[in-house]
Amino acid sequence: MTNTNYRKDIDGLRTIAVSSVILYHAQLYIGNGQLLAGGYLGVDIFFVISGFLITGILKTELENSGSISILNFYNRRLRRLAPALFFVFLCSIAVAYVLLTPESMVDFAKSMLASTSFVSNFYWDSTLQEYGAESGYFKPLLHTWSLAVEEQFYILFPLLLLGIYKLKRKPIFVIAIGILASFLTAIYVTADDQSQSFYMLYTRAWELLVGAILVFIPADKNLGMNVRLLRNIFGIAALSILVYSLLNIEYNASHPGGITALPVLATALLIHINKNENWTKTLLELKPLTLIGLISYSLYLWHFPIFAFGLIYDAQPDYIDKALWVLLTTLASIISYKYIEQPFRDKTRITNPNLYTITGITVALILAFCAYAILSNGIKSRLPLIIQNLEINVINSRACTNNEACNENAPATTKLISIGDSHMMPFERALLDIAQQRSLDFISMNERSCEYVLGLNRVHRKTQKISNCNNKYQQQRRNTLLSYSGSIIVIGSRLPVRLSETGFNNKEGGNEGRKSSVMQPHKKSLRTKSERIAAYKKSLKESVLELAEKGNKIILIYPIPEVGWNVAKKLMELYRTSESIPKFQEKLSNTPITTSYKVYLERTQDAHLLLDNIQHDNIFRVYPGRVFCNSKIPNRCITHDDKNSFYRDDDHLSGAGVDLLRPDLETAIDNALIRLER
Repeated sequence: MTNTNYRKDIDGLRTIAVSSVILYHAQLYIGNGQLLAGGYLGVDIFFVISGFLITGILKTELENSGSISILNFYNRRLRRLAPALFFVFLCSIAVAYVLLTPESMVDFAKSMLASTSFVSNFYWDSTLQEYGAESGYFKPLLHTWSLAVEEQFYILFPLLLLGIYKLKRKPIFVIAIGILASFLTAIYVTADDQSQSFYMLYTRAWELLVGAILVFIPADKNLGMNVRLLRNIFGIAALSILVYSLLNIEYNASHPGGITALPVLATALLIHINKNENWTKTLLELKPLTLIGLISYSLYLWHFPIFAFGLIYDAQPDYIDKALWVLLTTLASIISYKYIEQPFRDKTRITNPNLYTITGITVALILAFCAYAILSNGIKSRLPLIIQNLEINVINSRACTNNEACNENAPATTKLISIGDSHMMPFERALLDIAQQRSLDFISMNERSCEYVLGLNRVHRKTQKISNCNNKYQQQRRNTLLSYSGSIIVIGSRLPVRLSETGFNNKEGGNEGRKSSVMQPHKKSLRTKSERIAAYKKSLKESVLELAEKGNKIILIYPIPEVGWNVAKKLMELYRTSESIPKFQEKLSNTPITTSYKVYLERTQDAHLLLDNIQHDNIFRVYPGRVFCNSKIPNRCITHDDKNSFYRDDDHLSGAGVDLLRPDLETAIDNALIRLER
């Protein structure tokens, strides 16, 4: 029988796994590269370890009793996983109450609800695909996706293994088929939908099953010199491959898939070889490694909420801040391990009736909070009016589905069409209302990160992967637009990014840095920035003029002032440092969040020149810079008033921001209608 009793070397592996994940999420950089660029693979190491340990327990029970007590198995899982997890949840609720905006609080509550039910992998796959959703680094419970995958495996695998034994099949053969099927599925699904592949059990099961199959491969008992030497060589090789993977395999579009096999198989080889003594086993059993391994579960649970709340509090932390996060994670984990994990694992200290009572009460409290937070729209009453009114998610601003008329009952055949990237999405509700007032059909053709420019592909800088915003998609948009002759077409995008290939630097501390994608001609990739920008300018001009020459009336939206800071987070930061809501309002009036008008003019100079040079009688223009900048406050661009933020983040307008531009929009649309009637 394979010995799966406590093994110090596995705690050593856990230390490598959790340390890698923590350092990866800390986003530490050396020069231009991230320290432990493959640190995210620590989760894959955990999957292999979990598969091995759980299968060992189940196999032992099967061989001793001929069956598996499912209730006892789930009782052990409950004791192992739930108490520390729920303790982290309760502590996170208190911090979230202070730090989160209403919309973020609703998302937090929904994610906690999904995490408590161990289906958060489905939640994150769904919500993180919504354009305009915050970066995953700002989601305190994002890391629970891996716990959900493991729990789903724990529900299914004991039944599968019991069935294999009852049917007298060879476990190693059935598990091998499962590994192959899941691995091939992962490769296939990753190529089509990486997010789904990343979060789902059916594309991750092979990693757990690789650990499981090790239980049925007997250890080599040959203690001859040559065999010991081979163990040492293979052990060092496996550890070297694992370290190489963690240092060098950057996250990219092929994970999980073929590249993931490298650390998974290296981990499996270490687990198998270390069934016997060898150099790597001795190394992994060193006291510092095993001590960290013992608290690895708590470390994993605590690190992400602490890091996420840290980023929410200060979106530009330095290395001292991050060191404090790691220290706080370690202290919280030690406390959690000693006072939560250990007592609940001991049936003599926490009996089953007490376990179920405590768990039931805790879950009820968590569910009550989630319901209250969701139904109250993020517990808005705790915050000032301007923060209560914040709009964050860009998708929530949309008026209708792409390429569909929103107001089907409009009697006129003239169409008002909006086409551009996500920065045009907040305009949709205002445009729909304007269209309805004028008996026009409104159609949205906006697409995230995809302005209307023919003949170009949006390409990832590093991987050169072509996105869904490509020439084929643009030609489909073109065909649709040309089928609506005599329409009013509103065109806009975040043009300064395309003409600089960088994010915005407001010269006052807000700097986005370089963007990850560029626009390339679909027939030939251009190597230099100047060539790409020249091709972009030519394509944009031709794309707009073609529509104008077909008799359509074009309304060009000039660059919306970028901010460089997330306005919602800035408002929350200002509120946190205020003694009371009246003091916050006073600060807001005396030191409003604004940016430099001079910097705006410098940033948008090329964009203004490009749009000014697109000349045609059918073209009308709207200038956001004239509304937001050098108007309310001399030489500054405004981002809010006393009641509303004009931005959802650092560059997308809110509904209130669009309302400021509505008079100019209506004037341009009315002038276009007059021209159409001639």
